[in-house]
Amino acid sequence: MAMTETMNPETTTLIERLVERENMNRAYKRVKANKGSAGVDGMTVDELKGWVHANWVRVKGELLVGRYRPQAVRGVLRFPRPVVGNDNWAYRRSWIG
Repeated sequence: MAMTETMNPETTTLIERLVERENMNRAYKRVKANKGSAGVDGMTVDELKGWVHANWVRVKGELLVGRYRPQAVRGVLRFPRPVVGNDNWAYRRSWIG
């Protein structure tokens, strides 16, 4: 991250550096380049850009004062594992040695 003339590394907190416009733009471009998939809220990278433009001032302010609370995760998807042979932890452990 490039230090601007107004930034003093001795008084700048990590969160202030994190929410700098340059840093946030770089992060967005990396996600976009990697074709990032939608998050738990279902928002795509393309939708994120509009959301950030509409909400960034508020979110940045809340982050800087420690008041930002992300939305709760609605649930965790659990995918069943295929059972192969004797899929018992103790059985597998006995082969480890």
